[in-house]
Amino acid sequence: MSRMKRNCSIVEKYYELFEKNMEFKKVYTEERIKLYRHIVDILLMLNVTSVLDVGCAFGLFVDLANKCGIDAYGLDLPIDELKTFHESLSLSRGKFIYGSIEDNSIIDQIAEKQFQTIVLLDTLRYITHINWVSRLNPQFIIIKEVNNNFVMRYTRKNQFDVRLYSIFDLLKLFPSYKIFYLYSSKYIFALKNPSLPVILTIGRLLPTYTAILERKV
Repeated sequence: MSRMKRNCSIVEKYYELFEKNMEFKKVYTEERIKLYRHIVDILLMLNVTSVLDVGCAFGLFVDLANKCGIDAYGLDLPIDELKTFHESLSLSRGKFIYGSIEDNSIIDQIAEKQFQTIVLLDTLRYITHINWVSRLNPQFIIIKEVNNNFVMRYTRKNQFDVRLYSIFDLLKLFPSYKIFYLYSSKYIFALKNPSLPVILTIGRLLPTYTAILERKV
């Protein structure tokens, strides 16, 4: 499958899920609230003042971050179901951007706001290019992803034909950043400035992970 055809199928499936699938909506409006609280706690611990949630879905993470005093914005595709829901979030109304993070005009719009932190919650797998990182130059990138390791390759169905990234892959994908904190799947423990052997060992075991990348000085 060519990259262009694959990306088209992803976008079409994404629209279908958010417009028509009520179970999918329930996941993003009810079941992920605990995750959003964990990420906001991390932002507060890092003293983050501004954040952009790339692939923000229904925007509840954005709204929660705004309620906690963080200047939070969300970015997602211009799907009517999402836009309508965003309008119902009175505190965060007007703080959503519609388009693709790979669109130069969108990147320009985002760059003007100089976000301190970029959040990718199960979103990295759908992004083809990351040249926008150097243009936005955030201090932190927070990535929550399914781990590309032996366990997940044989137990998860890759329904969108997307690439999954291991923790080690992040070091190659974002060479200007280091892993500042690494959280276990259920946030049971966190490792600060983990060494490469630790990253490789933990990466073989975790089904999912949250990594806090910090820009190198």
